[in-house]
Amino acid sequence: MIRLFPDVQPAVRAPLESVLGQALAVGSPPPAWVAIEDVHDAWIREAAAAPPGERVRGVFAARTEVGLVTAVRLGIGGGLPLPPSTRAATAALEAAAAAAGPPSPDPGLVDLLAAESSRLLAVGWARRDFWRNQIGEAEMVASLTDLAVEL
Repeated sequence: MIRLFPDVQPAVRAPLESVLGQALAVGSPPPAWVAIEDVHDAWIREAAAAPPGERVRGVFAARTEVGLVTAVRLGIGGGLPLPPSTRAATAALEAAAAAAGPPSPDPGLVDLLAAESSRLLAVGWARRDFWRNQIGEAEMVASLTDLAVEL
């Protein structure tokens, strides 16, 4: 079965498991995990600890718009509103399966930089944690990749 976290009340967990099971039964791809929005935001700590490539294959079960925005900023691939429906679960699972992972630098660019290592400039984000919360990890990677291409 799909890994669900954090541990929530059976009144929330049981319908979610049922709907996810129905979506899987009709052929939806299984996600890496499903994070469930909780009042203590325990889901954030666990989801944020996952590598970006795994987060993009995860699904977030949202109770609030704030939680959904946080999930987008973390780069979670699929969103499912609570209370769940089979149609929404199917869409969330398919979105997580289709989501692109974090961008990687162009191999040609990597070769060029290796050849020009004496002139290599390194760039990064000041106050990375602050900006990760503001714009998300995926946008930070995309911005640095764009900057590397321009340099």
